[in-house]
Amino acid sequence: MLRWSRHETDTPPEAALPHAAELEELAAAQTADDDGRLRLAREALVAAAGPDAAADAIAVAANFEMMTRLADGTGAMQTDANLEQFAGLIDELQLDRLESVRRPE
Repeated sequence: MLRWSRHETDTPPEAALPHAAELEELAAAQTADDDGRLRLAREALVAAAGPDAAADAIAVAANFEMMTRLADGTGAMQTDANLEQFAGLIDELQLDRLESVRRPE
């Protein structure tokens, strides 16, 4: 997430944020379907930053997941314009397979 949210000319996250590599791997592991990778990422972050910082990072990720579930639960939907704008990305990531992005007919 750190890598994806910055511009390529920005200061490298490693220089601006302690434990950036571990945080970036945690973010990537949380979106992967690999429990072993996630366990290793958590362990690496705990070793590098300590349990309190690791718990904070994991809580931030959990909050993002919670917000998505709230939006899905309330029936919030993307506008047609947004769906058109991101059609290529939706296809590439196969997001149309997910129930939360299906639109009622």
